[in-house]
Amino acid sequence: MTSTFVRNPILIALLLFFAGALLSFHLTANYFGVSLDEGIYLNGGQRIASGESIYVDFFAFIGPVIYWIQAGLYSIFGGRLPSLRWSTAISVGAIVAGLSFFVRQISGTTCGLLGSLVWLGVWLDLPNRMEVNHRWVSMAFFALATAILLCAPAASKLLNALAGVLLAFAIFTTPSFAVSALMIAGYLAFRERPRCRAFLSGLILGCLGLAGILAVCGQLVPFMDGMVWAAQNYVDANRFPYGRFPNEVPKRYFLQVYMGAIVIPSSIVAATLYAWLKRDSRLVAPIAYCLALFGATYPKWDAYSLHFVSGPYFMLLFAVLYLLIPNPLKNLAEGIALILFAYLALSTWMLPDRLTLIPTRAGTLMGAEVNVEVIETLEKAIPPKSTLLVYPYLTGLYTFLDARLVTRYDFLQPGMMGARDEQIMLDDVTKHPPQFVFWQNFPDEDVVRLWPSSNPSKHRFTKLENWIRANYDPGVTIPVSNVRGQVWARKQSNR
Repeated sequence: MTSTFVRNPILIALLLFFAGALLSFHLTANYFGVSLDEGIYLNGGQRIASGESIYVDFFAFIGPVIYWIQAGLYSIFGGRLPSLRWSTAISVGAIVAGLSFFVRQISGTTCGLLGSLVWLGVWLDLPNRMEVNHRWVSMAFFALATAILLCAPAASKLLNALAGVLLAFAIFTTPSFAVSALMIAGYLAFRERPRCRAFLSGLILGCLGLAGILAVCGQLVPFMDGMVWAAQNYVDANRFPYGRFPNEVPKRYFLQVYMGAIVIPSSIVAATLYAWLKRDSRLVAPIAYCLALFGATYPKWDAYSLHFVSGPYFMLLFAVLYLLIPNPLKNLAEGIALILFAYLALSTWMLPDRLTLIPTRAGTLMGAEVNVEVIETLEKAIPPKSTLLVYPYLTGLYTFLDARLVTRYDFLQPGMMGARDEQIMLDDVTKHPPQFVFWQNFPDEDVVRLWPSSNPSKHRFTKLENWIRANYDPGVTIPVSNVRGQVWARKQSNR
């Protein structure tokens, strides 16, 4: 691959961006999945678009950027779920484009192109991972920032400052990226001082600008309170053993599910050995940025969370393997990489043939046939625009059912939320009782399986549960595992 096209990395990056964004949207945005977390960002975006104030009117413990993005999408598209997933599609496109630069200085533009495509193919083959999540957005900012730091001239103050601004956006999306930013700043101060000052200037100005927006909106102090809450509650409850995955993994998807956990240590070891044996200093910066990225994963080292950060590690390992291939065999290896991408993309392209169309209030989606009955049953029990409490955690139901929240909290994570959080929700629902409650069946063994380090004393919210039993009558039961629970309707005497 020595054509003019391959020699133009900017053109390649632009094409990869559009390919990644459009393919991921077309192939995965209408996938039906009621996840625990996606609804948090969907609900927050809807509430901002409806005039509510983040951190002030509703609970949040991560940065505001993902909520701002979802609010913008909701203002444009309303509650149509596939369109609300443009944030993930665009983030994936940006990650793929950024990854194409990650190893360009080590193994060339061709390696960057092929490695990015293979990584994209792996993720397209796991459509249920393409849900809305703040980690996709922050990873996109990180990928673009490190692409600039690796490829821009050290003397370019504007570009290196831009890298700092992008990392500021990553921090205000996923606050743990502050660890990565500090580690990168330390590396640049030690190894690349001409680049460091501009990078720090952009990082500081970006953080001050975003904090200024929060201050003007009266949200800065509540934002800081949310970060303190996260430090006191989130870290201990969400600490995971490295590489753990809570569910059984089908053999076909074993490598995809555990790819992040596999490539992180293997890429660092392989690249370090290669750099040491070959005296190749070009690998030092990518290794440093990968180490910095790992700092952003704490405390969630489970296989699922490591998915989001897998790209740079995958590219680093891909580049080392590419360098080890003898030159006469490189064309063959490049062809195999293209075939692998085509196979993975085609596999996802054919996925609709194995799924069923599911009409929902959030748009027509695709999923397992059993979910058709689930949605029909829930829609029959809960009319559109109804006020609803989903307890404790299945936040995506608000979007699927076009329901309205009445509380500051849209979830109570067992083992993490405490008595104060429960009391605030109880006060909210007492003052504004919802028409319906969806009580998710969440036995203690499931809590331990999903959050093994959670506090057992916080597994149940007894006051709220007693209030539900006293004021609501149990109705239809949903037995399907990922939407397991029961609809409760407000008692006639309390209406």
